[in-house]
Amino acid sequence: MATHLKPKLKQDIGIKIEDLEIENLKIDIDTLHATVIVDKLTKMKIVADLSLLQEPKKMIHNIQVDIVKGKIEELLRITKQEPYAKGEVSLQINIPSIKEKHPNATATITLYNALLDEKRIKKIVKIDIPSHTELNGTIDAELNENTVSAKGSFQSDLAHLDFKQANYNLKSKTIQSDYQLKIADLSKLKPINNRKLRGSMEVEGTILKDKNLTITGKSKDLEGELSFTLIDKKLHVIISNISVAKLIYTINYPQIFRGEMVGELNYHLSQKKGLFSSKLNNAQLLPNQLTTLIKRIQGPDLTKERYNETTLNAKINREFIDFNFQAKSKTTTLKLHPALINRDNYNIDANYTLDIEDKDIGGTIKGKIDNPKISIDSSKFVEREIIDKVKEYIHIDDSTLKDLGIGEKEQEAVKELFRGFFK
Repeated sequence: MATHLKPKLKQDIGIKIEDLEIENLKIDIDTLHATVIVDKLTKMKIVADLSLLQEPKKMIHNIQVDIVKGKIEELLRITKQEPYAKGEVSLQINIPSIKEKHPNATATITLYNALLDEKRIKKIVKIDIPSHTELNGTIDAELNENTVSAKGSFQSDLAHLDFKQANYNLKSKTIQSDYQLKIADLSKLKPINNRKLRGSMEVEGTILKDKNLTITGKSKDLEGELSFTLIDKKLHVIISNISVAKLIYTINYPQIFRGEMVGELNYHLSQKKGLFSSKLNNAQLLPNQLTTLIKRIQGPDLTKERYNETTLNAKINREFIDFNFQAKSKTTTLKLHPALINRDNYNIDANYTLDIEDKDIGGTIKGKIDNPKISIDSSKFVEREIIDKVKEYIHIDDSTLKDLGIGEKEQEAVKELFRGFFK
């Protein structure tokens, strides 16, 4: 029996006979009990029913294998898997009968503080994860012919992941699965995206791993719907009527506008390049440095306007985001262009123009994006402000002119002269 078993174990799961040590073996008339040590590290308890009068293939059946807190890396090794994690694992396997073809089995796998190897994970699924990421979770699996079907749940300090139907094809090595991902604190993803996010998010979708990795997903946490498709390293995102205020809060940018956004993003993860285009519906400018500055120098209150024609388009490169913003209401047009955001330090360097009731105002927005310095450079606007201030402080009345010895006819001429001066 050993000569038959040895090549089969080596071929199927990579176990050598010399790596097996039987610690305890007890055979009754109808049951078998054994404790087997694999490679001096992993202890397996085996219980099976015996039918001594059956042919050898049917003699042992209803096999139960238990591994209690064995080494994950050892289990991965003997099953010919990449050692992408370290920690402890408990495993319960039920095998109704031994078959050379189309074996059937069920299993429950429980992980305890499984420490993921971020370099190997990136190699396998092309995704960066933070270092020292630990997983706890349970998987219920069933082997039928050449397919392993599973459902399970994982928890880590980053997220909570559930999947109800995952399938792994043993021949093609492909994986298909649904998933539901819950992230309670988006700020913990900073090691992945190098940007501190805020809030929480739930995403559900599908995963396909064959020659490439394809992930789809959608979320409704931004009050509209955000859906995406990631194929290998190419990301495509569709934005459908999401809340601009909630989006800006989530990506940790200053609150400038509110309204609903529709748009599209195409982005290459490894090249860090992409294009973004969007429109804002029923947009309203929120109080900020620019609106406060315009109002303080006797301009209109821009926050009371409704901007029904608003666009935001951007070209994303490794170092900079080059964007063009335009918002238009019945009386006001605001443009930001040329405008750059430095992706390393999140500084903004933008020129703006503001057309208010046919009066042009321009200037710059520079500095940290959450607290930039805004300047005004407009000779027409400054001229109007000076005139208003002169009118406020110079008071011309009849008594003043009379004191100067100017008659009634001359008084009116002088008034017209001053009025023309400050038109």
